[in-house]
Amino acid sequence: MGKPKIRHLPNHRLPHGLPLPHLGAPDKLPLIQYCASPRTMLNHHTRLLRPDLTSCASHAADDAVAEAVAHAVAISPECYHPSHPSFARARLHLPITSTTATSCDGGGAGIPSLHSTRTPAFLASFIDTLPLLTLNPHLAPALSDPTTFAASPSPTLRAVATAFTLITSDPYFHDLSLDPSRSSIYKALTDDPSDPDLPRIPSIARLHTAANQHAQRALTLVSHRRYATQIYSNPNLPQPLRAAMVHAGQTGAGTHLYILGSDPSLRLTDHEYKAAWWYRFPLLPYTGLLLHRTFARGCTSHGPRSPFSARTPPHFLDGSHLLYCGANGTLSRHNRILRTIVKPFYTDQLNYSFTERENRIHSTTHGQIDALARNPFASPTVEAIDVTVICPTAPTYTAPPGASLDANYATSKVERQKRAHHGPACTALAYTFTPAAFTTFGGVGQAWLNSRVLPHFAAARTLARAAGGSGANATIAERRLLSRISLIIARTTAHMLTSTLSDTPLPRSAGAAHTVSTSSTSPFAAIDALSLLTPSHPSPPLLSPPSPPTATTPTISTALVPM
Repeated sequence: MGKPKIRHLPNHRLPHGLPLPHLGAPDKLPLIQYCASPRTMLNHHTRLLRPDLTSCASHAADDAVAEAVAHAVAISPECYHPSHPSFARARLHLPITSTTATSCDGGGAGIPSLHSTRTPAFLASFIDTLPLLTLNPHLAPALSDPTTFAASPSPTLRAVATAFTLITSDPYFHDLSLDPSRSSIYKALTDDPSDPDLPRIPSIARLHTAANQHAQRALTLVSHRRYATQIYSNPNLPQPLRAAMVHAGQTGAGTHLYILGSDPSLRLTDHEYKAAWWYRFPLLPYTGLLLHRTFARGCTSHGPRSPFSARTPPHFLDGSHLLYCGANGTLSRHNRILRTIVKPFYTDQLNYSFTERENRIHSTTHGQIDALARNPFASPTVEAIDVTVICPTAPTYTAPPGASLDANYATSKVERQKRAHHGPACTALAYTFTPAAFTTFGGVGQAWLNSRVLPHFAAARTLARAAGGSGANATIAERRLLSRISLIIARTTAHMLTSTLSDTPLPRSAGAAHTVSTSSTSPFAAIDALSLLTPSHPSPPLLSPPSPPTATTPTISTALVPM
């Protein structure tokens, strides 16, 4: 269905003995997502009743879920009104990750909409129970010929015919034929065309043959893609926000949202989670934390001494400038990704040696790449690696028209720049150059993902299956790696957004992080210790969206507002 499952990492359990009101956002959001999923009783009701009977109730359920999310992330419920300019309510029901890089159907929170899934749920329930119902001699005459349902005196059978026509007439229904896990249900509901070049023809007469083939998953996928198309084609959706939504659906982006675990190194604090959520959706302008956090103290072009009007464009109000400004710890973020993600992957997973800071690549300009990786038993060439973490909500990645058509637009652009800069020198030295690009949403660029990460886990699955296993452990390990990347980036993003008034930057390496006194053994505990907003602060009352600032009457507050 394109929505995430709750991801369980080691020690996957909720803290014991904590009543629900005292749980933080990292625990509340997975619970809300689970309660809204098709595994719960709400979905059971939509499967049993006609869509017209559940329309009002499903709308009310979606409103209740949106309000619960607003309270969990300490934001005004008005921000989740359908007409709010942040489109946070619409994105609530989009999948986290897009189906493909160019499908433009992700970038959301992965919480299903009961109202939009009620029709496929009802039709799927009827399909699954039809073979059993026809065994009843009293019902068999009315159910034996589905082609008569449209003219049946039974409102339920008429609703089945209407639902079938509504779903199978959608162009996205035929996309099921391209999905190996959905093609069987597609063939079961369609007839062969007279011309083999034409798509198959939906036939309600074939309902009897479609039972026990996960009909609800397939039919709901059609509904989700139609919903995503309506959101992305909305003429009121600004181009920069549309591009940011597409970038937020990149592989790996947002996979930290529903991690449950008690290990501090594998979970965000309440404040980190909220800050990362506010940035992703984007709700920072409505939290009360801005405007005094729109710039870094050391920023020479837009810092405290620059004109106020220079800090009012949208990319300042949504926190983007903080995440790409060199005065706000971007080097520290870069080093953290290099040393906690890239290096362990090469040394632990691939058994490569890993040498940081290689400056012989550009002997004349003294330019550097981040590392060299070697394993003569796996590859005869040395691999040169250069890591970069970019902010995909920066104007350079959202303004071009093509930015809203490809989730990999931002990382592909920076990968091309890295290749143009380092590629010739690496080729001259017979090195293989790999740019490892990441985004502040937690997305992973295709160059490193396709050349290293995916092939490694695909090979692990192949070996496991050859030995008689299922390969599930390799799939789990791949998901954990992507979730860990997203979590680490979310933590550094939260720190950069909420501690810009601090003179203490993010620790530049894992070793530096451990020099801070802390009682936790987490490699990220130093960030918690340095944060100006500690978890002991209570959550603020829900805030109403502030009035847009004006250049003539600035209202810059210097007080820290706890999250």
